[in-house]
Amino acid sequence: MTEFSKEIQADSILFRYAKGVSSRRGREFHPYHEIILFLGEQARLYSESGHTDVLPNTLIVIPKETYHQLNILGAPQSYHRCVLHFPDLPALAELIAGSMTSLFVTPVGEEVAFLFQKLIRTLEGDASEATRAVLLQAALPLLLSEIRREGDSFRPRLHPIVEESLSYIGSHLTEALTVDRLARRLNVSASLLSHTFKQEMNISIYQYILKKRLTMAFQRIGAGAPAVTVATECGFSDYSNFYRQYKKAFGISPSAGH
Repeated sequence: MTEFSKEIQADSILFRYAKGVSSRRGREFHPYHEIILFLGEQARLYSESGHTDVLPNTLIVIPKETYHQLNILGAPQSYHRCVLHFPDLPALAELIAGSMTSLFVTPVGEEVAFLFQKLIRTLEGDASEATRAVLLQAALPLLLSEIRREGDSFRPRLHPIVEESLSYIGSHLTEALTVDRLARRLNVSASLLSHTFKQEMNISIYQYILKKRLTMAFQRIGAGAPAVTVATECGFSDYSNFYRQYKKAFGISPSAGH
């Protein structure tokens, strides 16, 4: 149950301050960058780099199209966080490139914490929506600058079998991919690969490949490519299945664009 959820929107930039169960489930990949200030409860973060426990007052930096799962270990209603979403922005291209290079977790620094607190105070005050939007647009480059300056303090690591399978999937995403084929390439049994992958990533190989392909398709359709062509280019041999999975993942049909 959500205790509270407050937002500031500034064009394509979104800041959310919330406590309680998240409504955004099943989005292990997304086409926008994300910065999470984890404030309450404990969680376990799964990613393409590895998995690690997350404690309060931790900053999580997630570049766009990067697999991640944040599983709350305590009471879901106590999950307390600030979340910042934003796409690639031409005016901030250099800062984004320097800050959002790969997923990492780190204890939050004083300057970053101060900027998030300022956004929270803005949300809880009586400022107009226009004023809130201006403050959010001003805060984002400052946050990115601080993140780039502080750098990452910890990057989790994965089991070598999973690292190799992720590398192969990334290079052959549009081809026919099965657990058996991956297992043969890595010279391990299919059962060992499936078990190790699920244990390390908290997702099956099939679901990982499906979600990664759908994310690729979403980006290409958003850039104007025809849905039928995109389906084939992203490894879907059956358009009806692609249509069904795409609509389930994004809530719109492929032909609707976005």
